[in-house]
Amino acid sequence: MTNRFFEVKSSERVDARLDAVFGLTLYALSIVTTLAATRTQETMLGRLALRALVEAQLTLAFLASRDEPKLWSQWRIYGSGQVKLAFLKAQESSGDLPGFYSSDELEQLANEDIWQEYLDIDLGHWTKGNLRWMAIEAGEKDIYDKFYGWSSGFVHAQWGAIRDTDYVTCHNPLHRLHRIPRAIARRQASVEKDAVELLNFMLEIVDRLYPGPSQIRRLSCFPSTGATEEPHPDQTHEPNQDTAT
Repeated sequence: MTNRFFEVKSSERVDARLDAVFGLTLYALSIVTTLAATRTQETMLGRLALRALVEAQLTLAFLASRDEPKLWSQWRIYGSGQVKLAFLKAQESSGDLPGFYSSDELEQLANEDIWQEYLDIDLGHWTKGNLRWMAIEAGEKDIYDKFYGWSSGFVHAQWGAIRDTDYVTCHNPLHRLHRIPRAIARRQASVEKDAVELLNFMLEIVDRLYPGPSQIRRLSCFPSTGATEEPHPDQTHEPNQDTAT
């Protein structure tokens, strides 16, 4: 990926198309490699990561399907505007800022392309539509239907995701099959195959928009660590059977 970037980079200070194509794909690659490094593909964090991958893939597919200079710039300016908004809110807040960012970092990012005083903040969606509409326009509705709904439930802390992760059904007949907390969060089906599939879709787009002498190598599933893991308490029973003592 990095080699291809330097092969095709332009001399423009801001190349919105180039930066978006490689930026979205590198961001997706960072998510996938983090999943592999931390072995979190079977946890709720894997589902949060998959939801981010879905949005990155559909955004790139939509932009590539239109491939209009104005649209590439529109996506970039919207993102910079969101950084400016976060910076302004940080300036107005009282007390300590959250630990995961600093006001100086936000200010630097917001001013990177143009002075933030001339940068608009759009409080709506950058396309004036939504991700579902973008998926339809890009011919990727199948990806949206397969991956978006259930993974979004984990991002938004919806009941289904909470139930699937942190509750178990008590099988004591006197307790009327109520739900009780699990001892530890349930090990869930791995997102590994899905994450790699989405990333490879994005690599195909990079190859199409910025072809090189050879195809960018596609990813395969994560290598095994060779370690033997202890079974999760919930996995010592039949699949899909919740038990509690």
